[in-house]
Amino acid sequence: MNKNQNQALKYFKPKTPSLRHLIQINFKFNLTGVKPLKFLIKGKHKTGGRNSFGRLTAFQKGGGHKKNYRLLSDKIYNHQKWLPFSIVNSIEYDPFRSSFISCCFLKETGTFQYFLSPQNIEKGTLLIANYGLRRPNNGSPCLLFYANIGDLLYNVNLNNGPRKNSVAVSAGTFCKIIKKEVNLFYSIIKQPSGNLRSISLASSGFLGKTSNPYHKFQILGKAGRHRWLGKRPVVRGVAMNPVDHPHGGGEGKTSGGRPSCTPWGFPTKGKPTKKKRKKLYSNL
Repeated sequence: MNKNQNQALKYFKPKTPSLRHLIQINFKFNLTGVKPLKFLIKGKHKTGGRNSFGRLTAFQKGGGHKKNYRLLSDKIYNHQKWLPFSIVNSIEYDPFRSSFISCCFLKETGTFQYFLSPQNIEKGTLLIANYGLRRPNNGSPCLLFYANIGDLLYNVNLNNGPRKNSVAVSAGTFCKIIKKEVNLFYSIIKQPSGNLRSISLASSGFLGKTSNPYHKFQILGKAGRHRWLGKRPVVRGVAMNPVDHPHGGGEGKTSGGRPSCTPWGFPTKGKPTKKKRKKLYSNL
């Protein structure tokens, strides 16, 4: 175990059974301890896992502590202009994300905005947009056109349109630029899943890796801590009755008798869900 991991995590003496395996993130080491700005947060109504008809559709949701949603911004433009300079004012916790967020002061507009925080960033860091003229710091916004092959990016916008479709947003993830074709105006990036994807050079992202890389080592320690986060118990389908799940029923302990599926009969656990594009061939 390295020194940073030992400081970034909190370990407890087993005074009670719930503390024996508990491992938490050390917020004092990672965050600046500043309250969120009121004009950048809003309340969020909880559904409890129920749809508009009041029926349970997500059985593992419900309860939990009250949370405020942080309004994050992915915009690195303002009125079709670059926002070249921003200063990190604080690094804060976001209850809706596994990674941390940073509150930045935009020098051009004189306002504050929340952005996803990268690793190894401190309060007071100057973030310079990548024009291709100088080498910016981690967390600086950049276009893929100006990025170099081998650069690591996070929060990469894939479609470059009004509807954001970003990858590498969760804690400790990143994308890597494998290839660039300037003449054809596209690049190939390696996603956190290992898949290669071709996207436009006009797409935007942020340099570096997302913060909180030790999130995967966190152990909640007890069922009550899951309930505080709004997570209800997960019941296996084979432990239910036939009226509740397709895997339910049978004499004694059975394995289900059919391929794994959801409570509504849709295949799961292994079947690919990504839709393949159909190629249209024209008669020449």
